[in-house]
Amino acid sequence: MPVRAAGSAEFGGDAERPGFARPGFDRPGFELGTFDLPDDVPGDGDSSFWTPEPGDGEAFDLASSGQFAAVTRSGDLAPAFASAAAAGQPAAGQVPAGQTAAPEPAGEPFATGLAGSAVSAVPALFGPQSVVEAVQILAARPDAVIIGGGTVVMPDITSGRRHPAAIVTLHRCAELRGWSPGPGEVLLHAGLTLTEMQRQELRAQVPAVAQAARTVGAPHLRSFATLGGNLMVGPASADLPVVLAALGAEVLVASVGGVRTVSVFDFYDRDGVPQLTGGELVVGARVPVVRGMQGFMKIGVRGGSSRAILSTTLAVDPARRSATCV
Repeated sequence: MPVRAAGSAEFGGDAERPGFARPGFDRPGFELGTFDLPDDVPGDGDSSFWTPEPGDGEAFDLASSGQFAAVTRSGDLAPAFASAAAAGQPAAGQVPAGQTAAPEPAGEPFATGLAGSAVSAVPALFGPQSVVEAVQILAARPDAVIIGGGTVVMPDITSGRRHPAAIVTLHRCAELRGWSPGPGEVLLHAGLTLTEMQRQELRAQVPAVAQAARTVGAPHLRSFATLGGNLMVGPASADLPVVLAALGAEVLVASVGGVRTVSVFDFYDRDGVPQLTGGELVVGARVPVVRGMQGFMKIGVRGGSSRAILSTTLAVDPARRSATCV
């Protein structure tokens, strides 16, 4: 099933992940390409997929060697900082025009300025290519905002609700993509998209995860939204934490000191806020394969794909003669 989408080979999406296009631009007025959605991904019909047009985003020619931008339905990065520029004030946490920014951490940012733009300042942008590089940047820049799929963070930036001083985009980090099978478990990497969770190979191992992924938002959002982002949103707004908790999953959190594991139950505080310290990054989740019956159900305001009023998961483990309902 062909789907038109904006894609950039620099982010590796269309070439390395057939049927998937990461947001990105190479030149102003970015190109539209056609990508075939894998047949084994359940869909809601072609009409549900968003077809971006050139007016939906604006490409940035950045001062350094890389390019960074992201397509969202509300625009791009420029509106988030244009209002501050018009008022003659830098956005919160940014360097005023004419001043020199503080030295950046080791690991050269792939974009640090906006050439030929009226915007006075933009965040320092980093595109790490490995988890090690990512956590080093986060340790040096604890004020950085992390972008995976961008479905939650980008609307906040484009609307002006957030003015980050630094952004770390994980699009180049190949280690965080996909999933890996293991003895009696599967390792879901943080960059695994909700669309990819519905593919037959993974659905056969953890069907409840695929069921939950299918209920999150519209199809075009599921093509960008990731496991890591869903975990960081928290159980109050996301569906995957409920499923992973019922299956006895553990979250993998990386930092410069190594990788620690924590159960999904302990990953959140009583208010549903993820318990991460500065410089830490969610890199995946280890999910036991339960061969018994399992299923996910949710009640939403406008139906199955809207924000949940109530989500529940039942997992039966015949080997342990146990059943878990969350």
